[in-house]
Amino acid sequence: MRIIAELTSDDVERTLLALASLPKWIRENGGDPDLVPSLVDLTRHGEVDIRRMATWALGRLGLAKVGDASAIPALNASLSDEDPEIRENSAWALGEMTGLGIGNVTSIGHLNSRLNDAEPSVRGMVAWALGRLASRKGVADVSSRPLLVELLEDDSEQVRKAAAISLAEIGACLGI
Repeated sequence: MRIIAELTSDDVERTLLALASLPKWIRENGGDPDLVPSLVDLTRHGEVDIRRMATWALGRLGLAKVGDASAIPALNASLSDEDPEIRENSAWALGEMTGLGIGNVTSIGHLNSRLNDAEPSVRGMVAWALGRLASRKGVADVSSRPLLVELLEDDSEQVRKAAAISLAEIGACLGI
């Protein structure tokens, strides 16, 4: 596929253009699981814009019900990226992958570690992703509960709502 050749180019500008064209490509083609390995590689790229777009594209593929479990370790690792947009995108992508039945308990520790992130958008997305793992995949751990309870007092209304919903979903999953 030509798009994969562009994504894997050594030319940063070509790669950025290919990533920028992905939303339209996914809408028109419904996504393709063959994109996942290239996008996973790009989550480790030295250019922050490429990492941002790659993590977003993995979430967009998950939303389009395309993906595979090979993306999970890269997304877990990207939750620790220095860039908050990448951390938020990674949490979103992990949550979207659950719609494909993809996700496992290894993500919970990585997500839990971001519940105290300095950025409210990251905290909210992480809380949402934990709830999605519980409700869509049946994967939850009691270790998330006290962290989410703390977020019920967060300054951000978005974070408080995401935490409350996630607590309910995790409680249902764990039968508590």
